[in-house]
Amino acid sequence: MDEQERPDAQEASPHLNSCGQTSPYPSRNDIFGLPVTLSPGTDLDAAMESFNTAAEYYVNYSSAPVEALAKALEADPNFFMAHLVQAAFFGRSNLDRRDLSAPSDSSAVTERAADKNLNERERMYCHGYEAWESGDFDVAMRRFEDLARSYPTDVIVLRLLHAMYLMLGQPRRMRDSLMGIAHAWHESMPFYPIFLAMYSFALEECHEYEFAREKASRALRMRPDAVWAMHSLAHCHEERSPAHNAIAFLEGVQDKWQTSILSGHLFWHLSLYYVDVNNMDRALEIFDTQLEERLSSGVIYSLVDAASLLWRMECCGVDVGSKRWQKMIEMFQEHIGKHQMAWFDIHLMYALTHNADPEQASKLLLGKKLLESMDTYMSCHTGHNTDVMKQFGYRTCQGLLSFASGKYEEACESLLAVQPYSLGCGWSTAQRQVFLMQLYHVAKQADDAKVANSALSTLREMKPYSLLVQRLKLI
Repeated sequence: MDEQERPDAQEASPHLNSCGQTSPYPSRNDIFGLPVTLSPGTDLDAAMESFNTAAEYYVNYSSAPVEALAKALEADPNFFMAHLVQAAFFGRSNLDRRDLSAPSDSSAVTERAADKNLNERERMYCHGYEAWESGDFDVAMRRFEDLARSYPTDVIVLRLLHAMYLMLGQPRRMRDSLMGIAHAWHESMPFYPIFLAMYSFALEECHEYEFAREKASRALRMRPDAVWAMHSLAHCHEERSPAHNAIAFLEGVQDKWQTSILSGHLFWHLSLYYVDVNNMDRALEIFDTQLEERLSSGVIYSLVDAASLLWRMECCGVDVGSKRWQKMIEMFQEHIGKHQMAWFDIHLMYALTHNADPEQASKLLLGKKLLESMDTYMSCHTGHNTDVMKQFGYRTCQGLLSFASGKYEEACESLLAVQPYSLGCGWSTAQRQVFLMQLYHVAKQADDAKVANSALSTLREMKPYSLLVQRLKLI
């Protein structure tokens, strides 16, 4: 970005504290042109350079902002907005906040709520995170939405809200929040492509595919490294394009995304396209060379992509081999009992019950252990995650365990009962479609033609160009 175009090129106006008085704490404009508070005696140039780098990485998914944030906090240990981005990037996924007395990822943000030296925008962040930490997610999102309306060019809060909507399964709210501030954005603004990328993904999740394509394509014309725009187009291709076109697109821009923090997930998308065209060898090659190595990081999101891919392939009759599953189990069985999200428990159950032989009960012991732990968790906790687990997660895991135990009719009954509640589990349409595939596969094994055909009919309507869906047969 040219220096003359940067909204942070000029120093901010004198800093007024929450009482409207001139503050001794210095203020500088960030990369979005908004004032941030720093501490007296700070090397302002060093702190801002590192923070702006971290903020750029965070909003564009281009790289992990860890090192840049560390440098910003080294220059100013009390740098509020650096702590904020750190909380947003490393934010916990435990939606029940079981031990509210324990320090959390956002404690360095919430503990500043009474700090009168912060400016209005920073204090609004504090109040939003206070509600989030207390488990009142609707209030938290309303506070962050108010912040976004007050500062519509603050891409950090837009990115933060975007992740919350996705995680909580609220695509319409994701779209509407961006529609409501579109008036504040125009092409001459350097972060306009990032805004378009988020807007595109929100439209895609509301099944407005043509509008989504237009906005993502426009973003990439303006900024070819806009990773989230590539991701949005990958989703559009998944739902509304022949897989060969999707492969050509994603491989054509691979040099732009393969070093980003979304690379593992985009390789997952690419592997799904190869499954769709029935090139299972290439899909497994991507798993072995890209997804499997990311399992070693221990990051739970890597389990979601890996387990979802292998389970879909097994539903297609592919023998993916026990070694691939075993590494997953070794890395993630420690998550039994953590219950960060029902979404993670379901994917952990995929790994624990993969293609198990009902005659070998020992293979199912870990699956039973997970189900028992979920039962205990639901009886001891309240909150969003518990609600989702009761409504969707527990019975889905119960169905998977029943299926692995050879109890196909039981499995079909459990999975059919929860299908209407899948949106509440969160995440994207493409990710949740595994639930329809599993329902078709299980119903077919249970000889329940009505359920199997209903699941397949739904998939055909959702993915009219999918060769995989076309290969599946009505029974």
